[in-house]
Amino acid sequence: MNRFIVTTFLTSIVLQLPLSFSSSVYSRPKPVSLAQIGCKSLPGAGFMTGGFRGYQPIDQDIAIGLEVHRAVGRFGNDAGNGGIAPRKGPQITCRLAEPGQSSRFKTLSLSYGLPEQGGEVAWVKGNTAKVQLTIYLDGKSQGSRTLYLNDTDTWAINIAGRKSLAMTAECFNQSGYTCPPIIFYEDVLER
Repeated sequence: MNRFIVTTFLTSIVLQLPLSFSSSVYSRPKPVSLAQIGCKSLPGAGFMTGGFRGYQPIDQDIAIGLEVHRAVGRFGNDAGNGGIAPRKGPQITCRLAEPGQSSRFKTLSLSYGLPEQGGEVAWVKGNTAKVQLTIYLDGKSQGSRTLYLNDTDTWAINIAGRKSLAMTAECFNQSGYTCPPIIFYEDVLER
C-alpha cells in the first residue's frame, strides 16, 4: 500500500514537471503598449485649453473607411475635438530604456488610420485633410507616413538598442480645418 502511494505520488510529479517546465521555457513575454511605457507630451505641441494632448489610450470601436477597428490609442492635440491642429501637431517622446541601458524591446508594431469621424465629431465633408506621422529614434527621423481620410496603414519599426522613441503628427489641410486624430488599433512593443 505504501509503495502504491509513493509510486502514484512520484508519477504525478514526473507527469507535471514537463508541463510546467515547457510552459515557462517556451512562453513569450507579454507585449507592451505605448500607453504602458509612460510617453510624455512635448511642450509647445499645439494649442491646448483643456482635454488631452499627445497619445491617449482608449478602448472603443471606431470606423475607418469601411472597417471597424478596436481602437487602443488616439494621437492628437486639439482640445475642442481631439483632432490635430493645423500648423502645430502633437509631439510625444517615450523612454525605451533606463539611463545607461539599451532598449529591452526589439520591435514597435503600429496599425493606425485616419477616421472620417473621430468619436463624437464628424469632420467636414470635402475636407482635404492629410496627416503626416513621423517616427524618431534617439532623436533621428526614421521616416514619415502620410494618411488621408479613411486611410489605414501598418508600420513595423526596429527599436533594438535604442533609448528613446518620439512621434509627431502634422495636419495639412487646405480648408484650414482641424484634422482628425490618428487612431491606433495596434501599438505593440515586442521583446
